[in-house]
Amino acid sequence: MKKLVLFMAVFALGFVFVACNGETTTASTAATTTTTQAATTTTTTQAQTTATTTGTTAATTAATTATTTVEKTIITYCGWNVGTEEENNLVRRTIAAFNAQSDTIEIQIVAPSGNYDEFLATQAAAGTFPDIVLAGNVPNHIILGYAADITALTAADDEWLDVPVSLRDAITYDEKVFAVPSSMHYLGLYANLDLIDNSGVLTDFTALDYSLDDWVAAVEAATDTTHTDGTSTAGIVHPGNFINFVPYVLDQEATEPLGITHFALAGDEFLFNSQPVKDALALIANMVEQGWSVSAYSTAPTGTTENPLPSERETLFGNNWDGNAFRIGQVAFAWEGTWGSAGLADAADGVFDIQFVGLPGASVVGVSDFMTISKTAEDLEAAYEVAKWLTFGIDGVNNRFDIIANTTPDTVNGEVALSVNGLPINNTQSVIDAWFVDYPVPGVQEFFEGAAAGTVTVLVEGNKFVPGFIEARFNYDTGIEGATTSRPDWEAGRTLSIGDLIWDAQSNLIVYSDYMTQQLQDSINYTFIMAQLELQEAIDNY
Repeated sequence: MKKLVLFMAVFALGFVFVACNGETTTASTAATTTTTQAATTTTTTQAQTTATTTGTTAATTAATTATTTVEKTIITYCGWNVGTEEENNLVRRTIAAFNAQSDTIEIQIVAPSGNYDEFLATQAAAGTFPDIVLAGNVPNHIILGYAADITALTAADDEWLDVPVSLRDAITYDEKVFAVPSSMHYLGLYANLDLIDNSGVLTDFTALDYSLDDWVAAVEAATDTTHTDGTSTAGIVHPGNFINFVPYVLDQEATEPLGITHFALAGDEFLFNSQPVKDALALIANMVEQGWSVSAYSTAPTGTTENPLPSERETLFGNNWDGNAFRIGQVAFAWEGTWGSAGLADAADGVFDIQFVGLPGASVVGVSDFMTISKTAEDLEAAYEVAKWLTFGIDGVNNRFDIIANTTPDTVNGEVALSVNGLPINNTQSVIDAWFVDYPVPGVQEFFEGAAAGTVTVLVEGNKFVPGFIEARFNYDTGIEGATTSRPDWEAGRTLSIGDLIWDAQSNLIVYSDYMTQQLQDSINYTFIMAQLELQEAIDNY
């Protein structure tokens, strides 16, 4: 099994076709048929016979009819990105285009409902597991026996080498390939350049090398909460995801860096008890304490029951939703993924100058999605062909470009707009060039090219492909009682997960360093190692 340091290798090249992370409640119509009878096609062939006689030429025509029966292999696809029939999003249109051009394969959509993982478990128990699925966690799909080993298929495919090596490595375990990358996004800061300039900030945030101190100073300068008519401004929307990059930046500035990358991960362990992590959480909590965040202000109504008045947040920013303030030009920086580029660009249009500015220290967070092909698929080669069309294959990518260029969605009747966002997963230069034509927000291309050139560091989020990451990052039970610390409304005895502790520390509800110990860090890392061993055992049994 490959070492975890390989799992978290920095993404140096660009990335994937967009798969927006949404959840649908459309009822499932899982298909269990493996073949279908296509319409009978009748072909008429004109045969001409010419007879020549003395002084006379006679022509005789005979028509023959041939009947051909075509059978298509059915490949079922399930993912949270299919939307509804009424929306007719780019995924559905791409599938329809494949079905129209393929003489041998037909893709049928299995629309998930309810909790996605529970839906897949139900399908597996019923023997109707889809042939291809978006995988929320590739190691779990291997452990549960969902994912097929597709090493031989990728080895025989020259286009597999067009996928950035870091993405290929991410889903290669013990030299076996168990998935294909389906999307790649950046997570980072979108900036309101007008508000920053009007705040007297001199830092050029369109450059890739601004510092953490530059950013903190701009957050403070942009905050003005003296207006009670809903027109106040703030530096940030919410600090809840800053832990993903601030420890890295602080560690880079240290005399002896510990090698922290995304969140608190350094090589094969989480450094929860390290000084960069503690300092990062203290810095972020201070932003909240200083009131530089929209989320720092209460949404509770003021006044009395008989005479309710607007909340503190409504009074300052005009709306209880903290995200609204950035969209109407009252916040300097918003944390968002590139899947939100089009929506943010639409909101900012005519209101303020928006730019993706990544993260301090010439860095961004990289987030990826993957598809696994089912072990129960009757035709693995056909399933791989479909997965390739929907993700990195040049034919499928170019088809999506054609759909976007030549389609006007009926938005009045519910169809959704079509555009690329995120990042290209195919390294072919023609794909990269086409991808960034009319990209909705400036700045993303510059960071993508910087990553390819090695001048931008991509901090890889391990949720989807690192075994044990989710448990160690979010779910581990710290044993810290919530009711007596940061969650006074909780029932007695209920304890904080590590994710709760991190969140509450960022929100200035608990002092992280008072509770994080070396013993707690070691206990979390033990579960992390056990998850890797569980995956190795599953692979050994394939």
